[in-house]
Amino acid sequence: MAFSYSNLSRHTSKEKNRLPPELLREIVRFYSTQNTTLDQDHATSSKPPWQLFSSLSSASKTLRALALGFWFAIFVVRHVYDLLDSNIPFPEIKTSWTREIHFIRWPKGLQFNIVENFMRLSKIRIDCSKADVVPPRESNGQLLLKDIELEIRNLYWPSPLVTQYISRTFPTLRVLRLRQTRTWCGLCHTCCIPEFQPPLPTVIRYEGGTGLPTHYAQALSPLEYLEAVYLDVGVVASGKTTLSSHEGRNPDFWIGECDRCIEVMYEDESFRKEWLAKKKNPAVKPPRLTTVEWSFLSKEDFDSSSWSDDSEE
Repeated sequence: MAFSYSNLSRHTSKEKNRLPPELLREIVRFYSTQNTTLDQDHATSSKPPWQLFSSLSSASKTLRALALGFWFAIFVVRHVYDLLDSNIPFPEIKTSWTREIHFIRWPKGLQFNIVENFMRLSKIRIDCSKADVVPPRESNGQLLLKDIELEIRNLYWPSPLVTQYISRTFPTLRVLRLRQTRTWCGLCHTCCIPEFQPPLPTVIRYEGGTGLPTHYAQALSPLEYLEAVYLDVGVVASGKTTLSSHEGRNPDFWIGECDRCIEVMYEDESFRKEWLAKKKNPAVKPPRLTTVEWSFLSKEDFDSSSWSDDSEE
């Protein structure tokens, strides 16, 4: 489908009644989708540039409303003051336009219930930096909106303290996405970048409520609405153990254990069998959890600061 926004603008300005609003909405939606990139950058958003909508916004009243609606579907927050009513340029941002709020840095001092006035909100994305203390020392209150998806990117040290914080702050969470170079090893209780022998895995998917690190499952167990957890983690080809994305090639039911623990501790076959049984039948987990998916990414897919220290090993 090829068309020009400038041609569409001229057409609608001269013949305003020829195209119904429903068709115009779908055209703008299609164009917005085609020009929205699923970015991998730490500091940018998947929100398309305003230049894509600027000509439409001056073409007609109908097109202006559509352009602004799609532009503000993602509301980017650089400072918590951006969420104050006095700093929000259009009331429709809260009442009908915004579906996602993207914090480009950890929102220090924010009480998350302030976003409950965004009537169409369905997702919150938070970008972290190595300098951020996550979880924060102070409470951020609670967000009680249902059907919310939370995405946290570039967590430097994703210990169970982070998932405990998520559980307290977002008790009605439905989908959780964590993008972090490191995983939590439930055996040595530390965080590290996964290491395996080539060929490296790409995606591992678990169903039925299994697949989370044991301490994550315990921390998230109070989330009665949580249905899915997606973890994007780093991976390097320097390990002594193997893991494959192919069906039947994950005999140890990997859930984040470090290469060293697998190499050393799995030599004890009785321990390995006992640990495997615990992972396949977790004693505590979120009651509605059905999907856990791990995706393995290269160093180039992450912000460089989140890969530091381990990159020299």
